Amino acid sequence: MPPTDEARRRQCAREAALRLHHALCTLRQHPHHTVLCRAAVRRCTDAMLAATAEAPLRLQLADGAVATAGEDVFPFALHEPPFGPLRTAGIGELVLPRGVAAEAVERLLQALAASTWTDDPTHDPAAALCAAAPEVHLRAATFDQAAPVHGPRADWWLLPPPAPVAGRLQAAIERALHGNLAAQCARLLVADLDARSDRSSAVLEPLFASLLQRGDLATAAWLLEQIGHHPNVPPTTVATLQDLARSHCDEAWLRDRLRSLPREQLLDLLALVMQLGDETATRLRRIAGALQHPLAGWFDELLGPR
Repeated sequence: MPPTDEARRRQCAREAALRLHHALCTLRQHPHHTVLCRAAVRRCTDAMLAATAEAPLRLQLADGAVATAGEDVFPFALHEPPFGPLRTAGIGELVLPRGVAAEAVERLLQALAASTWTDDPTHDPAAALCAAAPEVHLRAATFDQAAPVHGPRADWWLLPPPAPVAGRLQAAIERALHGNLAAQCARLLVADLDARSDRSSAVLEPLFASLLQRGDLATAAWLLEQIGHHPNVPPTTVATLQDLARSHCDEAWLRDRLRSLPREQLLDLLALVMQLGDETATRLRRIAGALQHPLAGWFDELLGPR
């Protein structure tokens, strides 16, 4: 039996909320991965437009979960941006009007992704959201919204403190969460070049391109340095990877990296540029000087004067 109009609207609303959650996680966890962020924003925008085609989309912030159409979609903690601070500030509902524009949805996403938790009593997350996306209406929380919908939830504040063994496991957990599969593949590939260079070198170019696209400058610089004088890597392969990196380090890309990367990753960028010749190094020094970057003088010392 085909779904009724009401069931279809509920399904669209739930899909929009899930896409919103996925897009926010992507924007907050991978801000420099432009391809990944662009795809997540596009999917969320499409879902939001579909959900608001016939009626407003209402997202309730109640009982530690974002709900829509009377159904909890995903949870959030009290101090977890962006919905925790909004709920703490007294916001119980976000309403996207019928026929909302795609640009409004994108502004809403960027504002929510930029939200942070602070103990400053003068900070008003609702005001910041209204300024960024005035098309979205905020409703104050009511007594009914504070009541559990499906029975009592766990009070996270009453959980016992972590056991002593948790401290010893933390390092292993963090390594697993931040594991870099591409970097591991690169190290295994370089180790395997001695035995099967005819097969391994064929995948160097797509792997290197993937590292650049992901923004893993540390591994890209390391891989380029490792194969630069490797006896089992043909000079043509090395030249191909260097040309690929030079084309990637264009004016706009370097300018964006200098503006956004923290100091540690700027060192990785410098390690990569130092292997690409005078033209790329000169471009980096020139852009750093034009931006009055605090490390511009240091770049000059390492790469030579402009």
